[in-house]
Amino acid sequence: MFKYAIHALIPALFIAGHSAQAQHVQIEPGAVIAAAAEMPNSTLLWMVDPAVGIIRASGHPCDSISEMRPAVVFTGLTVVCNSSRYAYDIEDQDGRWQVALQ
Repeated sequence: MFKYAIHALIPALFIAGHSAQAQHVQIEPGAVIAAAAEMPNSTLLWMVDPAVGIIRASGHPCDSISEMRPAVVFTGLTVVCNSSRYAYDIEDQDGRWQVALQ
């Protein structure tokens, strides 16, 4: 089930982030891009701009990526921005992306 949820996340996050007009965001030196078996680093790196687009569209700041990893407890991502100043959970809740400040 977890594997299916991760594969469903990828196109949905891209579409949502693309519609939010994400701009290219800097990945900080030493940033942690933590992969999972179902989501390799190359996939996570591809999802940076859409994820930041969703964060910004929700009214939150994110100018650079400190960390990004698949969520363990829910379908989504955890994204840490601006030299670890802000941490967000991006969660798919019935087809709608919700951003929560940690």
